[in-house]
Amino acid sequence: MFSFVAALSICTICVVNGYPQGPPTSACSDMYPTGHGANAQTGTPYFQITVDQSTYSADGTVTVNLIATSNYYEGVFIQARRATSNCSDGTNDTPVGTFTIPSGDTFLQLMTCSGVSGSAVSQKTKVHITNKSITWTAPNPAIGQIYFRGTFVKNEKTFWTDISSPIVKPTGDSTTSLSACPVRTTMADNGSGRLYKPVSLVILLSTIVTVLSRGV
Repeated sequence: MFSFVAALSICTICVVNGYPQGPPTSACSDMYPTGHGANAQTGTPYFQITVDQSTYSADGTVTVNLIATSNYYEGVFIQARRATSNCSDGTNDTPVGTFTIPSGDTFLQLMTCSGVSGSAVSQKTKVHITNKSITWTAPNPAIGQIYFRGTFVKNEKTFWTDISSPIVKPTGDSTTSLSACPVRTTMADNGSGRLYKPVSLVILLSTIVTVLSRGV
């Protein structure tokens, strides 16, 4: 009985403290850190994603830089997405291509999203970072214009979800640049018609712990 109560208490702490070891795979779609229990910041971010080239080829690579222009970040979540002229057509909802991270890096880790190993990058520990570089490898055949989308976390309640790189085009594409789509910035509808409220979950777990500890 005591171990079960202790496990529930630990689970409650996890909900409050977010995910210092990296986001769960359930966040792969909208890349929103729901476990933090807060809305994203809407002011000018002090983070940016830059790339070393404006075009890519099939199986080619692009260096992606994750920069804190001031201050630092202690959490990050990065994917490549298709740029589009129609954000409602679903073509930009999943990551494309794969990443590699520098050998021996102790902050970053690869993630499996949409069943593809290495299709996303996140942190695996919580430290203060000002600049990291990762490498993206394009799929073959090329999949049109892309951009890199990122969520940057300064601390549990201070994070931005609307960071994106310039558009990167396939080699030879001279058409007008497409767009990055709007991203989720609030604790929005989770599909059940209710707002996600981690505090309510904490209260529920605390109640269970209290009941169990009384031997009921």
